[in-house]
Amino acid sequence: MGKTPRLDKYTRLLARFHETSLFLGQLGKAHGPRYELAYTSGNASCTRQRFLQCLAFICDFKKGGISTTALAVEDANECYRFWVASNGTANKLVPFLREVLQRLGHVTKLSKDEHARIEAELGQKCIQFAQDRLKKEARLFFAFVDKGLLGLEASSPHDDGELTLWIRNFRDWPKDDHVQVCNLAYEATRHAMMHKLNMRVKQSSSSQSYDLMTLRHRLGRLAAHVRAVKHLVSDATRLQPPMLDVFEVHQVPLREAAQPPGADSLTTLPLIMKRMGVEDADRLELETCLVTLNHSLRMEANIQETLSDARFKTQIHAEVQLLDHFHLEKLRFVEGDRFVTCSKPACWCCFLYFRHHPARPVEPETNGNLHEKWGLVALARGSDDVRWPEQRNLLIKMIHDMRVVAVDKMRTLVSRRPYFPDSFSGITPLEAASSLDDDSSEDDDAANDTSTGFLATLSSISLEDPNSTPIISSPGSETEEEYGLSTEKDSSEGVRLF
Repeated sequence: MGKTPRLDKYTRLLARFHETSLFLGQLGKAHGPRYELAYTSGNASCTRQRFLQCLAFICDFKKGGISTTALAVEDANECYRFWVASNGTANKLVPFLREVLQRLGHVTKLSKDEHARIEAELGQKCIQFAQDRLKKEARLFFAFVDKGLLGLEASSPHDDGELTLWIRNFRDWPKDDHVQVCNLAYEATRHAMMHKLNMRVKQSSSSQSYDLMTLRHRLGRLAAHVRAVKHLVSDATRLQPPMLDVFEVHQVPLREAAQPPGADSLTTLPLIMKRMGVEDADRLELETCLVTLNHSLRMEANIQETLSDARFKTQIHAEVQLLDHFHLEKLRFVEGDRFVTCSKPACWCCFLYFRHHPARPVEPETNGNLHEKWGLVALARGSDDVRWPEQRNLLIKMIHDMRVVAVDKMRTLVSRRPYFPDSFSGITPLEAASSLDDDSSEDDDAANDTSTGFLATLSSISLEDPNSTPIISSPGSETEEEYGLSTEKDSSEGVRLF
């Protein structure tokens, strides 16, 4: 692996960002807080935001992320423009969304008695549109019905008979009729037995709890297709301003994503930590942990292999596409509410991008998970591009936040040490071995599996404080000196709207 000159500011910063992202990816998937936007009944802004969230949800017609959809509304002089962006192709989204909005526009002219009919008709259309997604969601749901029942029937506590019977009834649902399955799932989520299921999830063993928790989650995902339509019909009558009177639907043009530079001889863990901005004292403190982790998880080799893989391509997520479009085109949000919604919770990188974006949008719902293939728009002229200063400042702030999490997780691992009693047992290894039963070899194998142990430890660590302040580079540090970024904390930073 040869040494590549890192003389260009643009490619050097891209390399630094993706190295940091991949470094964190080796430490686990969840790195940020998880939270949902709060809904306040009667609040015009909340009604509008929930309406847009439900619209985005029904547009997401494939499972897995390829059809993840983002939405925002422009307040143009002559009409309201609904802008839609997708992780993949959005060709079928525009006509579908236009028809849905037209139907919802008629709701305001109907009596409440007719709303149920509109809900049924619109629900059937939306479920038909999402057939590919629902096939997989239904299959997963019925699979976990069987798994959940196996665990309940094996443990068979006396007070679980009613819950077991209730879940067993799910097997009788018409598996090929997705409209009916979704309606039955919606009714089930409102059933009194849901409370017992929630309590059973908390009381069960880890494996049984996982099956029941996943069953509950899959039930909720099916019910969401009905709930979203109910919210749309209800909110359409209360939208302020009335965005459905005169509207247009447009698709955001997909821009090219910036790809990370390949690995070179400088792509090593110590140098990556240095380029992340970790102080010298911290790097020395974490050196032992870094060596141990690298030995167990092959962190350095994995990062180098990923960056050298021609198939590793980054992608601009739908909500980032849409936010950039509004910002670059200087479009006006409705009522000044800088809200961009998405059919799925934002990943951690999208969340950080929104948090530090100069447009100051509403921070999105997030699952706190890192996506290593997350990308941003490519600048054709690199550091000479007019958009470079904004992108540079944004990336450096994101790297700061990533560094905080990396150091926090590394320190947690350093401080963890297996428990040992103050005294010795006095039992020699030979005596201990002779007293074990025939199944002891499996326990020994599990105890000696250091790789599994490290992964389990890593997966249990999370960032609990969503408002932690990014570490600011000290004067003269590599980041500040190289890019000339002011490190004073913006007085407006840190205000969480939800």
